[in-house]
Amino acid sequence: MRGETMKAFRERRGLNQAAFAGWLNERLQRRYDNRRVSRWESGAEAIPRPVAALLRQEAKGMELGGGPALTVAVANQKGGVGKTVTAVNLATLLARRASVLLVDLDPQANATLHVGVNAMELQERRRTLTNVIRGEAALTDVVLTLDSGLQIVPSSIGLSEVEAELMSEPLGALTMRELLAEARKIFDCIIIDTAPNLGMLTVNGITASDTVLIPCQPEMPAIIGIEYLLRTINKVQRRTNATLSVLGILPSMYSARLTSDRAMLDAMRERYEAFRIFDPIARSTTFSQANAAALPTVLAAADFPGREVYEVLADAVLAERAKRLEAVHAA
Repeated sequence: MRGETMKAFRERRGLNQAAFAGWLNERLQRRYDNRRVSRWESGAEAIPRPVAALLRQEAKGMELGGGPALTVAVANQKGGVGKTVTAVNLATLLARRASVLLVDLDPQANATLHVGVNAMELQERRRTLTNVIRGEAALTDVVLTLDSGLQIVPSSIGLSEVEAELMSEPLGALTMRELLAEARKIFDCIIIDTAPNLGMLTVNGITASDTVLIPCQPEMPAIIGIEYLLRTINKVQRRTNATLSVLGILPSMYSARLTSDRAMLDAMRERYEAFRIFDPIARSTTFSQANAAALPTVLAAADFPGREVYEVLADAVLAERAKRLEAVHAA
């Protein structure tokens, strides 16, 4: 991005350089000032990558109207199945090819922490999804742009209180669909990392989505547990979202050396033959190491077991979006 492009963007928003720096700091969690902005605009200093990525995304929404996004809920009521790892890595890969928003709809804020964002600090500053749902902030006020170009709506532990509040609302299950309506016009893909249960927050994420990706360990309790998730998806299809689909099932934390894992993978394929079963993601210490470094695995390691599967997942998401867009245009 060139300095004059940044200046034109700033002026279109009616901001002086100091106010523009403040806007950037709010969105990117940085400490820029008007002197830095001046150097960028004059060409004396290169515009940082996260700043350029944010402005390109914002400009797309202003000029093109963007979207419509394909919204994908990554869901499984059982914890420890690689749900957050899947959501974060899929969103990061997609961000290289499209405009992507990652929504952390889990009170544990695992996706937020996984990408190196301080959830506690944002909660104190009232800049998380909790504040958006309560009407204390707009969605655009809390979206952060990462160095990878991926944008995220961060979560915090405060979201656990919101779940109870939503249950008391007559149309509480439609809250996320309403909140993401404008974002769907701007982004190409929205990835929602849901909570490890079938509570109100997870139902919100599924209801707001076009399709659901189900990570699942090769263990009988996890495989049987898919039944309950599919029942929930079926209810959402009947009551509020007739076009909701299942993108597929992703076997995770798989070890080909274990007879039990091989048997469970065969059982999964037989039991859910009506759905696409992606190749399994192998167990690897690379995932925990990347998590400890607060980085998506696809950024922390050039190659690791399962990377090609995430690439296939990204292809599947983009293919599903293209199919739906084609259907809309043909209608």
